[in-house]
Amino acid sequence: MQNFDEIKRNWKVDTEHLNSDHLDEPAWQNLLKRQIKKQKNINMQHFWASLTFQIIVYGFLAHVVIKYWGDQMVVLPTYSEK
Repeated sequence: MQNFDEIKRNWKVDTEHLNSDHLDEPAWQNLLKRQIKKQKNINMQHFWASLTFQIIVYGFLAHVVIKYWGDQMVVLPTYSEK
């Protein structure tokens, strides 16, 4: 097991090459635009999947209600308020 001084020395060596000044303003803007585009794409995939799922669920519900319209044991619970 390394002692604390060795860990600090290794950390310093590993992080010396990291410098946030090497990215200029256009590089930061490009990075931000790519990340925003990626996040919007993820959000839109979630939106369309949720919308599709809702349409399928309500479609099945409408099908059951229409098919069993005469059976009050099936139709009445669909009108219940919570």
